[in-house]
Amino acid sequence: DLPLEIVVNEQWGTGMAASIRVGMERLAARTRLKTQAETEAVVVMLCDQPRVDANLIMKLVAIYRTSNAPLIASRYDGTHGVPALFDRRLYPALLSLTGSQGAKNVIRDHAAQLIEVMAPEAGYDIDTITDYQRLCANEPGAMPRPA
Repeated sequence: DLPLEIVVNEQWGTGMAASIRVGMERLAARTRLKTQAETEAVVVMLCDQPRVDANLIMKLVAIYRTSNAPLIASRYDGTHGVPALFDRRLYPALLSLTGSQGAKNVIRDHAAQLIEVMAPEAGYDIDTITDYQRLCANEPGAMPRPA
């Protein structure tokens, strides 16, 4: 029941940072227009992590609400990454990303301030057709393999 706005990144070819910036810039514009109250935090996540579900996102938010930490990041495969929740104190860092840099750089730069959430499901992503086929072969009811 939350309002949803789809923001298209016309400069997707310039790298992951552009997608983060477009979202953050739209959020800032909505705040300036007073169409919504200033957002306390944002969750950055990827569309190619099929095993990530709402439970993980809700866990990030719950930890944020009780800790007020500036960064709540997923931990998987020996590293911290997204999905991650960034407090508004880190918005300038997200807005300053360039090129192929993603949120992982902000996570790395603020590692001393983060709270981690174990999320092995976030370590599985779909980057190739082989990854997709492996997902379909291992998950009952998954989409059929592409022809």
